Amino acid sequence: MIKIDHSLIHNIYRSLASDSSKWQRGHALLVAGSRGKMGAAILSSSACMRSGVGLLTVHIPESGETALHVSLPEAMLSLDEDRSLFTKISDVSNFQVVGIGPGLGREQETQKALHLLIRECNSPMVMDADALNILSMHPEWWEYLPEGSVITPHELEFQRLIGRNWQDTEERDTLAAQFSKSKKVVVILKEPQTRVFCPNGSAYINTTGNAGLAKAGNGDVLTGIVTSFLAQGYTAEEASLLAVYIHGASADRAVEHVSKTSLLASDVIQQIGIVLRALDD
Repeated sequence: MIKIDHSLIHNIYRSLASDSSKWQRGHALLVAGSRGKMGAAILSSSACMRSGVGLLTVHIPESGETALHVSLPEAMLSLDEDRSLFTKISDVSNFQVVGIGPGLGREQETQKALHLLIRECNSPMVMDADALNILSMHPEWWEYLPEGSVITPHELEFQRLIGRNWQDTEERDTLAAQFSKSKKVVVILKEPQTRVFCPNGSAYINTTGNAGLAKAGNGDVLTGIVTSFLAQGYTAEEASLLAVYIHGASADRAVEHVSKTSLLASDVIQQIGIVLRALDD
């Protein structure tokens, strides 16, 4: 496996041009949150904007409007007609990428809405959490997933997707590589040493991150970072490598100030800008 380290990432990352506009930096859509899980939408959205996207629209249930406006005034909102769930979104043609899953829930109305979104979306998608859990229940939907999409399962979610377990790490990695190739998606397999598997056969292992990331909310943060870099024009492979490295490096920065035990996903977000500044140098 190829190591995801500073040297590799430095060759991929593009510093912001002095004449950049917000339109050139991409417009992303994040579909996230449900009643009781609006924090996932806030974390993912905050990480997305902190990672450099020019414009962000967040589609959330109506009940989350105040919480997200107060937490992230830089984001635009698209409100679902349902107060608690994702049930419908009308038009996604103006977005460079659609991220979906954090805090989404698996209600029947949400499943129907996800099916319609996958069928109608022509831009790459980043799928995480409940979006993946729903996909595992409807494997026939894979054929409609747009080209250049990324999925970000942890081990249990990946087991659900492939419908089986494995004997050891080597077999798991083989299955992930095969899945990436057959479904034509980049697979970010989240674990203590996160792996990235690409449809062209490339496989990577991350060198950043620490045990403090084993806490709720950090998967939402990673989804936001991947979505941001896809919107900025990076390929699915490049965006995934950047996101995994920056996510882990931000956690490493954060534990210089707090313990791994106490690390929060919001602590990681606060360090993204410091990590990006180091890449600019």
